Amino acid sequence: MTLTIKLTPEKEKTLREEAARLGVSVPQYVKDLLEEHLPSGAGIGAKDRSRTFQEWAANHNIDNPLLAEEALKRERG
Repeated sequence: MTLTIKLTPEKEKTLREEAARLGVSVPQYVKDLLEEHLPSGAGIGAKDRSRTFQEWAANHNIDNPLLAEEALKRERG
């Protein structure tokens, strides 16, 4: 697929500079950005999945007590 994107001169400069900083061509850099941000087809993309996990983990206190041993045992009747 070929796309034409109209950018401001400032955005174009930023795009070129970032691609050069990473040592890739502008088309490759744009392709990498799109692939990073688009869903993989099997759900959410890797970046979104990572962000979702990090948000989930940040909202859970690692100091919460673990389940008591009794809670892990099956009741015997």
